[in-house]
Amino acid sequence: MLCSNSSSTQYNTAIRICQAVFQRFDKIFFCYRVSAFEIIDVTLNLKDVRVYDYPIVDGKSKATLNRDETTLAQKKQELIKERFKDWIWEDAERRNELIRIYNDKFNSTRPREYDNN
Repeated sequence: MLCSNSSSTQYNTAIRICQAVFQRFDKIFFCYRVSAFEIIDVTLNLKDVRVYDYPIVDGKSKATLNRDETTLAQKKQELIKERFKDWIWEDAERRNELIRIYNDKFNSTRPREYDNN
């Protein structure tokens, strides 16, 4: 279940409702440092997934990008995106409904035409 906050463009995922689904996704799209849920959450917010290490330097924690883990997580992110693209269009009824919704929202206006009279 996705909820849109009208004051921001961020999308929040309802964890307790989708827990079983995400457990299944974790089996398929498992990444050592990032769960499938986290990858999907980042993807829904149109961001690339990144994995950071937090070593202690001079008594302070400093975020350092872990390139290997980030690359692995981004590959999983691409797999999730591709699987979603395949799934979204699989069912003809769902495809037609999505096309109708898109056309109603975005293809319902057209520029004025003047006949020069």
